[in-house]
Amino acid sequence: MQLPLDRTSDLPLRTQISAAIRERIESGEFASGARLPSSRELADRLGVNRTTVVESYQDLRRDGFIESGVGRGTFVLERATTRASSRGSSRAQKRRNGASHAPHVSLPPHAGFHWSRWLSRVRPLPKVHLAQHADGHDARVSLSRAVGHPDLFPVERITAALTRVFAQGGRSLLEYPSPAGYEPLRQTLRARLKRQGVAVERGELVIVSGSQQGLDLVARLLLADGGTVVTSRPSFSGALDVFRWHRAALVGVPYDQEGFEPAALDRVLSVGGNHLIYAIPDRHNPTGLTMSEAGRERLVAAAQSHRAAILEDDWLAELSAPGEPAPLKARDATDQVLYLGTFSKVLAPGLRIGWLMVPNELFEPLLSLKKTCDNGTNLPAQAVVNELLASGSLDDHVKGLRRELERRRAKVDAAIDAHFPSEARPRRPHSGMVTWIDLPRGSDVNRIVAEAARVGVEITPGAPFDPAGGTLDGFRLSYATAAEKELEPALEQLGRVLKQVLRGDGSATARPLV
Repeated sequence: MQLPLDRTSDLPLRTQISAAIRERIESGEFASGARLPSSRELADRLGVNRTTVVESYQDLRRDGFIESGVGRGTFVLERATTRASSRGSSRAQKRRNGASHAPHVSLPPHAGFHWSRWLSRVRPLPKVHLAQHADGHDARVSLSRAVGHPDLFPVERITAALTRVFAQGGRSLLEYPSPAGYEPLRQTLRARLKRQGVAVERGELVIVSGSQQGLDLVARLLLADGGTVVTSRPSFSGALDVFRWHRAALVGVPYDQEGFEPAALDRVLSVGGNHLIYAIPDRHNPTGLTMSEAGRERLVAAAQSHRAAILEDDWLAELSAPGEPAPLKARDATDQVLYLGTFSKVLAPGLRIGWLMVPNELFEPLLSLKKTCDNGTNLPAQAVVNELLASGSLDDHVKGLRRELERRRAKVDAAIDAHFPSEARPRRPHSGMVTWIDLPRGSDVNRIVAEAARVGVEITPGAPFDPAGGTLDGFRLSYATAAEKELEPALEQLGRVLKQVLRGDGSATARPLV
């Protein structure tokens, strides 16, 4: 079986293979009952990873085109060719009659137009929750989103910086930007990273539209042909969504303040194939924990030993204080670490400015890929961030933000101690924006989330953070999203919900926040 594969396409090989086989089945070229090559045989013929073929067969099997059996092989289903036979014969008749070779699209019997026929059935999409009233205002106190409350955005500083950069740059800031980013901002960031001990001369910086685009670009660049992402369990849901979209195999490894569990990590990395380790060593999302020095050394050593790549997500890099551990990238002597950061959390998410540092070998391919995505990141926003950095205004803002977040964290710890049952155990990070609440095994987390929402408190359940796609006995709390005055009342209500659900304590029934 020879299938046309375009290895320069953004379309993953898994999708190309399944689409090519599906086309041959629908045209009648692969007849009902025809035996397909084994996954190993086809992978060898096509020169791809066997996992890619296995996943393609899974897609076809789910869509009803083939069937497989242990020891029997893989065969074309009769109903698949029957469904396609009329189309195949029609095409053949047209060819005999000299008709056009334009592709034929058959309509369903009720002849309606349905966008669902265009959507990829093999691409998992995350759910988007819009918990708002009709007037557009959310009535709940949000303890769920890992981003600052609007009161924490430095509006005056951003406004002043915007005025200055347009006075200086004028019309040039409204032209198409370079895919690599605004050069003054790249230079400013290089200097900052160098002060952190990062060997900037061995890598290149690309300005991205927030760290979420950085995650997507890395996945497109490194995982299009398959691969395995090794991450913590739990891990950042936004990254898991991206990796799932690109059909990477996800493996979760137990994780605490010492980092990845060494034995489990070694077992995973010992399996053949390409492994990308997704790590958030500082103020881990969703637990808030910061990895110890020893854990960082073990992680970098494990990656070097197994020739694995690391994607380090330093989402709160600007909150780092003197004396804290250096990023993994500062220990990267073999150029195996990609380093990702963002200004969304310390400035404002609407600016959509982040950065991605890659080894020189990946710089040109990354730029080519980014150009196909957006032709460059918002140039005025880049200039504003550079002005805030170069003038010292951002550093002044971050000093105040650290104090504000520390005050909030102390309030949350006190409220948890005062109102939560002992069964709900917080991880207690030293800084950042989020913390994780561990619950007893088998807890009804969905009920806790629903009851909390009923009384006006929004939290995030553990399930979205599970790379295994299951459930986790816990939930994430953000102490940055709500107004400070709302924190203690909301946590008191949440404590009542926890007592009600975990202990069946009817006297603790919470009432909606007013």
